[in-house]
Amino acid sequence: MGKTKQLLYDGPDGFNDWKPDSDGVPDDRWFMNPDVRFDAEYQEWYDGEGYISFVNDEIDIAKPKYSDGEVVDALKYASNSIIIDVSEVGKEVYEKLFSEKIMEYLNKSYEQKT
Repeated sequence: MGKTKQLLYDGPDGFNDWKPDSDGVPDDRWFMNPDVRFDAEYQEWYDGEGYISFVNDEIDIAKPKYSDGEVVDALKYASNSIIIDVSEVGKEVYEKLFSEKIMEYLNKSYEQKT
């Protein structure tokens, strides 16, 4: 029982001095403690290209694609383009038409930028 306990628990600072063996294969503490694996995998990801790619993707998501003026112009375009009353087609259909017209205008303006 003592050897098993020692294998599973190597003292309070047993995981702080973890280093891979000479073959690059971690010792038994690597497999026994998921926190050690997670910390090592996180550090490897953080130091590599994956982290840089992740940060760049998050920045791209946060950038506004359209300006406020373009959105206002798209709303005006949509309201002027639809000549059907809401009562004729129903609220849901009218909202879909309105959304399609807004996206149509914004996509045209985006294509003109590029």
